[in-house]
Amino acid sequence: MKVKKLLLVFTFCGLALVSGCEQKDRLGRTKDYIRQSQNYYQKAVGLYKELISQGKDLDRLHFELGQLYYAHGEFLKAVEEFKITTDARSKKFLATSYYRLGNFTDALDIFSKEESPDEENLYYYGLTCEKLNLFDQALGIYKKI
Repeated sequence: MKVKKLLLVFTFCGLALVSGCEQKDRLGRTKDYIRQSQNYYQKAVGLYKELISQGKDLDRLHFELGQLYYAHGEFLKAVEEFKITTDARSKKFLATSYYRLGNFTDALDIFSKEESPDEENLYYYGLTCEKLNLFDQALGIYKKI
């Protein structure tokens, strides 16, 4: 009976030790992936800047670099790229970037000029109106969603 209990205790301790090592290994791999992701992000930014310096297809390149910054939450950098490009899609991201930066006045200006906003744009337009205490206008925008 004591042997069975002892064997059970050793088995339990062994499993706990193995699972603890496995968790540390997985956590280490997770951190490696995060570092790799940051490295790839920096490389992509560098390549976009290099391509932009060559002076070809600038509208598309500034828009795509803006999207990359936007996706990584670097809204100030995204704004600078979206302001440069004439790509029509940039207005949506520019307005939303201004909203995320807390620049509601500039966001409202762009949202109000949007010709055919999608539902996400309307949502941020409504939120922008709320931030500026334009509640009736916000309600009207939300009804369009």
